[in-house]
Amino acid sequence: MNTLEIIDGATTTDNIPPARLTTHTHFQEHIAFFFKQSDVFPAQIIGFSTRSSLAALPACFTATEVLGISSRVSGVVLPIAVTLFKFASPIARTAGSYFIARLYGIDLAIYELFIIAAAIGLFSFYSPAIPSGGLLIITPVYISLGLPVEGIGILIAIDLVVDMFITAANVTANITVTTIISKKAS
Repeated sequence: MNTLEIIDGATTTDNIPPARLTTHTHFQEHIAFFFKQSDVFPAQIIGFSTRSSLAALPACFTATEVLGISSRVSGVVLPIAVTLFKFASPIARTAGSYFIARLYGIDLAIYELFIIAAAIGLFSFYSPAIPSGGLLIITPVYISLGLPVEGIGILIAIDLVVDMFITAANVTANITVTTIISKKAS
C-alpha cells in the first residue's frame, strides 16, 4: 500500500502502483502558493464587478497580507502594478481590433496583429485604471494601421463584459507579480 498526499496534509492509502504516484516538486509548491483561490478570490471579484483594478487595490492588499507577503513589498509593488502593468489588455484589445477589421472587411496580416499587440502593450502604460480605459488609447493605433476609428464605438458597446474578465486577469497578475517579487526579495 502506498500513501498519496492530498491537499492540506490529508492522506489516502489506496492501492496505487508506484509508477502512478506523483511527488511534489518545488514548482508545484510555488504554483499552489500563487493560486490559493480563497485568498485571491475577493480581489478578483471586486475587480470583475467594478471593472477597475484601482478599486480592487485594497482587496489586493488584503490578499497579499493573507498570503504572507510583507506590507513593505506589497505597498510598493501593488500600486505600481495597478498603474503600469496591464497584463490582459494587449491580448483582449488585439482580439477586438481583429474583430473590427473583419467586421469592416479589412484583412490584417500577422505582422499587423503583432504591431497592434506591441503598440497596445506599450500604450497600456498610459491607460487610466478606469473601466474601459484601454479603449481610450487605441485610436492612434487604428489611425496608423488604417482601421476605422468608428469601430472603437462598437468595442465600447460590447466592452462591458470583456472588461470584466480583463480586470480580473489584471488583478490576478498584479497579485502574482507581487508574490514573485516578494519571493525574490526574501
